[in-house]
Amino acid sequence: MNIGDAIYTILTTDLTLAGIITDKVFPLDAPDGRALPYITYTTISDNPNKNKDRVKTIETLRIQVDVFAQTYDGVTTLADAVNNALSYYTGTVGDVVIDIIVFQDENDLHDPDGKVYRKEQDYLIRVKPN
Repeated sequence: MNIGDAIYTILTTDLTLAGIITDKVFPLDAPDGRALPYITYTTISDNPNKNKDRVKTIETLRIQVDVFAQTYDGVTTLADAVNNALSYYTGTVGDVVIDIIVFQDENDLHDPDGKVYRKEQDYLIRVKPN
């Protein structure tokens, strides 16, 4: 399992999110024509231990999660639910040992032509190697 699979599992097994999006969580981009609301996630960076003489004890990844909905209230509710599911999460998901997930920031985005509201969230995830 990789970090993307772990993020997918956390988001799709959260009861609040399941009530809003069921299992509409996708890596990178949603399939064309996918009905709103939905979530996408992307690994922005992976910063392993950079000391060649040391055993890698922790890895820090930056993940971007984008939430999409038809209304601003809808995207805000969904973004809040994602934040509640991910912020300060610790535990093992499959074979990924998550030390902690920390919320970094959030931005509002809007596509006036497509009537799609979007919030972009960034998280830092500290993962212990297996």
